Amino acid sequence: MASTTRSKPRPARDSEATRQALLDAGAALFAEHGFDGVSVDEIARRARVNKAMISYHFGGKEGLYGAILAAAAVPAAERLRELAAADIPPVEALTRYVETFVELTEKNPHFPPMILRELMGGGRLFDEAFFPHVLAIFGSIRMIIARGIALKVFRPVDPLVTHLSVVGSLLFFLVTEGVRERMEKKGILPAPRPLPKDFVAHLKDVTIRGLLAEPPRN
Repeated sequence: MASTTRSKPRPARDSEATRQALLDAGAALFAEHGFDGVSVDEIARRARVNKAMISYHFGGKEGLYGAILAAAAVPAAERLRELAAADIPPVEALTRYVETFVELTEKNPHFPPMILRELMGGGRLFDEAFFPHVLAIFGSIRMIIARGIALKVFRPVDPLVTHLSVVGSLLFFLVTEGVRERMEKKGILPAPRPLPKDFVAHLKDVTIRGLLAEPPRN
């Protein structure tokens, strides 16, 4: 009896695995070298896939770049939107805002350097699909600040300035960790290198104290 040879179907997960490998490879390379400093050949080589897969999954290098940013920004926007809408005291909400932002950036270590590189270049690769996520992140802290002011817990402040102060401080701290580590190893760091948890605690304390309608007396 003749046997029929059939090719095994490729697992469905292969396509998703390829897509994820490209996201991981692109994130690492873009964070280190920027968009213009990375070629599709380098990305494909790092991901160990055919470079045609970049066009297949993302429509090209720019599409991959946007997908990497969105992969970090979308969860951040959703988590922070839920936090802002929660019925919790403004001080606790703002504290959780900082903690949540830190947690999300730690899970996506490529995000801070990519964002800062893009901002320094004028945000030319931020497309219309990305801006709503950025606005949602800002909208979350605006809601928290507005509720705090309405309840007379916070003094009247500009929510955008507050957002820039908090997020800007966090991004700068995260992207300069490597420099501090090198300086520490060389023995030229003028002070002990702060741990991330210590910096976050300091930032929360300074931010809350600066916003309170009646600063606590020591």
